[in-house]
Parts: sequence; structure tokens; C-alpha cells
Amino acid sequence: MYIYILTRTRTCGCDEAWGFVVTAPSPQAARALASAEHGDEGAACWLTLAQSSCLRLGVAGKGWETGIQLKDYRAG
Repeated sequence: MYIYILTRTRTCGCDEAWGFVVTAPSPQAARALASAEHGDEGAACWLTLAQSSCLRLGVAGKGWETGIQLKDYRAG
């Protein structure tokens, strides 16, 4: 299990997610988790390499579960 940070490569408007910190077994799984928690930017934003980045930060600690640990959301 790894820790990933996902951020958007385009500007963020109101009621949109700007980034996530996720624990997941793979980058694809991390992107899928982020896409399920999208805002007005839409789910596809988190699945597309041109619209978001996914960087592995490290290994998750023992007992950590798969999921979103932190969400950066711009409410409008």
C-alpha cells in the first residue's frame, strides 16, 4: 500500500476538488478513488493524465486502509 498525492494541472473553479492525498495499492486505484469524490470538475479529470498528476509519496504505515486521507476542495 502506498501514499499518493493527486493534483490538477488546470485551474480550479468553485465547487471543485483541487487535490487529494490517497492510500492505494497503485496509481490507477488512487485515481479511481479521487474520481469517485470529484466536484464540478467531473470524474474524468482525475482519470486523465493531461488533467491531473499522481505522485507516489511513500509507503503507507501498517494498518492503513485504502481510501482518501485528505481532500483539497474549493467551495464556492
